[in-house]
Amino acid sequence: MFSPRRVRRHLVVLALAILAACANVPSKTGAAAMRVPAVSEKAPRDLREVMSTLQGHGGDIYKVYAKALREDPTVKGKVIIEFTIAPSGRVIQARIMSTDIHLSSLEEQLLLTIRGIDFGARDVDALVTTYPIDFSPS
Repeated sequence: MFSPRRVRRHLVVLALAILAACANVPSKTGAAAMRVPAVSEKAPRDLREVMSTLQGHGGDIYKVYAKALREDPTVKGKVIIEFTIAPSGRVIQARIMSTDIHLSSLEEQLLLTIRGIDFGARDVDALVTTYPIDFSPS
């Protein structure tokens, strides 16, 4: 016979496993997707806070695109960046997950910009997330 506490713990683990599986499904809306790396006792980082921080750095991201436009005025397309935010708030890993731009200077500068964002220290596990960016000249 299981104690109520043990049953509750197993249900929490099962629920987190289901959430983790669902979080790995790409978003159809283009919003950032979250992937939970492992079951943990810590609360996850707030994805709304992550999106707000990214939007706050939109000017930095646009500066990278503006520089690329000076090199090639026809540059446009979509880049999806996957990155990991450590509990310290630092981006500890970033990569281009997909792109239809294929301009290495733009991609490198985007990664440097994302790696430079501080999301603030929180008592959470590391978060792996994706961020789609659509570029088109004004």
